Amino acid sequence: MRYLVSMIVVRSAVVFAIGFTLIFFGLAGCDDAVTDPEDPEDDGGPTTDVIEISTIDELQLIGNDSDYPLDGDYVLVNDIDASETAEWNDGEGFEPIAQGEDDRFDGTLDGQGFSIDALVINRPDSEDVGLVSKTTNRAEFADLQLRDIEIIGGERNVGGLVGESQAEKISDVRIEGSVEGDRFTVGLLAGSSSGELYDINVEGIVRGERVGGITGRNRGNITRTSAVVEVRTRDGTRSGGLVGNNWQDSEISKSVVKGTVEGEHRIGGLVGHNSGTIRESRVEADVSGEWTIGGLAGSNSDHASITDAYVKGSVSGVVDGSSSGGIGGAVGGTRSGDGGGEISGVYVAADVVADHRWMGGLLGRNNDEIAISSAYWDLDKSGQEAGVGEGEYGEYVEGRTTEQMQGDAAEANMTGFDFDDTWQVVEDDYPVLQWENE
Repeated sequence: MRYLVSMIVVRSAVVFAIGFTLIFFGLAGCDDAVTDPEDPEDDGGPTTDVIEISTIDELQLIGNDSDYPLDGDYVLVNDIDASETAEWNDGEGFEPIAQGEDDRFDGTLDGQGFSIDALVINRPDSEDVGLVSKTTNRAEFADLQLRDIEIIGGERNVGGLVGESQAEKISDVRIEGSVEGDRFTVGLLAGSSSGELYDINVEGIVRGERVGGITGRNRGNITRTSAVVEVRTRDGTRSGGLVGNNWQDSEISKSVVKGTVEGEHRIGGLVGHNSGTIRESRVEADVSGEWTIGGLAGSNSDHASITDAYVKGSVSGVVDGSSSGGIGGAVGGTRSGDGGGEISGVYVAADVVADHRWMGGLLGRNNDEIAISSAYWDLDKSGQEAGVGEGEYGEYVEGRTTEQMQGDAAEANMTGFDFDDTWQVVEDDYPVLQWENE
């Protein structure tokens, strides 16, 4: 009897110990399991499920299936072959995500370094055309590649990734291919953009009106971007290698354009028309048009600024003497207004060719007497004796020979430049911006 009682006691103790151990370690290691996602007081907060995308068919489900909502968080898990979209919808191709009139993509898309290849969208009668049609200001895109794309849209907002983007942030995106729109705001990344863009690289052909290699219209901040492009406008204005129209309070910095930019008026290597800020950027492109043509900006508003930037390549205009805009190595013309604009820390090492009454190695026509200082142009390369064709300018605005602007001689002859923190000399070449060698 004693033996039986002893066994019962031992067994009870063992069961209690095991139960206590499981409960203790279960609670200690599984905090998320007791989180109430509906309780705002709960520190754990709501749990968001990530939706994996592995095929072009799954990508097309976004916004068209309850399991793929427009506010979902999506990740690519492999490269996606989208070549079959050329045959979809009677030749119209992929239907842009959030194409509905009241729809906007409100989620996130993380490419995880993977690519979507050979995407085709052929909708010349539609507005807001791209992989995604329209977004809210909460949307985000990151670490994504679109390769060999062919996008054709209608009159407004045509882009490779987004037609009309209000996305909070787009980063680490690379796009290769062609994008074409019938009229306003076309770009390889977005037709129009009002968020933050950084670490963006595009390469390809852009056609339309108010065109930019990255975006046709920028109302946000763009930094560390690169565009290797062929930009052509159709009876167009305000087009540039990076941005067509850079709005007031918007900024472009640490960006590069290479290729060709062609249009009619207000055509620039970096931007067609600048109302915001441009700094620490460069253009190595051939820029041509009829009037108000510049290596950095076709036209520059009276309150806008361009600082620490340079131009290589060529700037040319085919104009008659009655045209109101000028031809300049850096800026074609400035627009009159309340004043306060600035052009400084700029140099031009480009051919400047035109038959125009207002043309200069730096600026064609300074309508509002915007402050121009610390700016230089290569007398040998540009073929221009005057830095500004029409208007006033300030200190350290001087023409220099190629020899004076290259190597160690640059520091002695371009004394308005900050060679301590912004610029650096290059042996047997023109100065570069320090960030370019970071």
